[in-house]
Amino acid sequence: MHLAWQWIAGEPIPRPSGVVTARNLAVRVPFLNRPIELAAARLELTPGQRRITLTRAAAFGTHWQGSVSWKESEAPVWEFDLAADRLDAGDLDRWLGPRARPGWLARLFSSSAPPQFAPALPGALLARGKLRAESFVLAPIEAQNVRADIELDGRALDVQQLSARFYGGNVTGSLEAKLTADPVYRFLGRLDGVNTAALAATSAALKARLAGTLAGAVQFSAQGIGRDHLLASIEGRGNLAVSDAEVHGLDLGASQADSGIGRGGRYSSVRAAFVVGGRAIQLQSLVLAGTEEVYQGDGTVDFARRLVLNLRPVALPMLPATLSVTLAAAGDRAPMDLRDLPTRLIHVRGLIEAPRISTEEPPQAAVHAPSPSSHR
Repeated sequence: MHLAWQWIAGEPIPRPSGVVTARNLAVRVPFLNRPIELAAARLELTPGQRRITLTRAAAFGTHWQGSVSWKESEAPVWEFDLAADRLDAGDLDRWLGPRARPGWLARLFSSSAPPQFAPALPGALLARGKLRAESFVLAPIEAQNVRADIELDGRALDVQQLSARFYGGNVTGSLEAKLTADPVYRFLGRLDGVNTAALAATSAALKARLAGTLAGAVQFSAQGIGRDHLLASIEGRGNLAVSDAEVHGLDLGASQADSGIGRGGRYSSVRAAFVVGGRAIQLQSLVLAGTEEVYQGDGTVDFARRLVLNLRPVALPMLPATLSVTLAAAGDRAPMDLRDLPTRLIHVRGLIEAPRISTEEPPQAAVHAPSPSSHR
């Protein structure tokens, strides 16, 4: 280091100015559970300013490069421009999470509510800047080439302009988090051009069962510490569409008799709105456009992979949707929508990796065509 103090009699002891070079230095700070390792770093001190240049550093389970600076003002803010290689949500939890969490045995045998822990981050910390990462992992999914603008105000984290490559497509959006003893997370985003087969391959139950190109808008919120608490609290909604879709085991056009097992199905598009809550996904306005028929309905998929779908054909090929017919009893003409005619119901039940399809035929009803003399 090379530091200097310019001290005028009668004034408080001044801050130093100069340069500090770090080699293989471990730094511990109160709100991190592990030390930051500075393999090669440079600290520049000038009156009212500080600047740290990271050539090689390790923290949060990954390696870093970039710069961090601070300028004295009425509301001093740390500003940063940092790049990382591989960020893992599990490592972030180990670095930032409360140190006094109960072990898994205590959580397993205790019937009382989990205690509230002291917040990990200091309330006075202000920081903003840009973050780049080669990848971000929230097991089992992973995103590459992550870019984001981040602002940290005490325990409130605001991530804007978030973008990343995601299984052949893109994800964009924003994230808000309150990093308190009982943290809260909110995500709002959009997916475009995602390879459904690659995304499904992250799940053993869905691997090799889905294909197509996925797009849509989603929003989620979750609260708590640890996977179990997050899954129990997760809520969300959105809409998704898959073009050129393949769903193994869901060939509705070739569904067999009751208790039959469906075969592979192809659809020009699959669309649905969804609501997440109570460890389940409610599918609304579900539409599957097949080669010969269009199916519409709703259903549920829970976090135990149990699937319930109720569908019906809503379009008949080669015929207009509405015809004008004469109602003999009324002696007048009225429009009849073919989509309102009785039609079979298709039920899909079972685990998502082995769905079973059954059909319920409509009740028999005589439909009499009008005689030619009744037309006007």
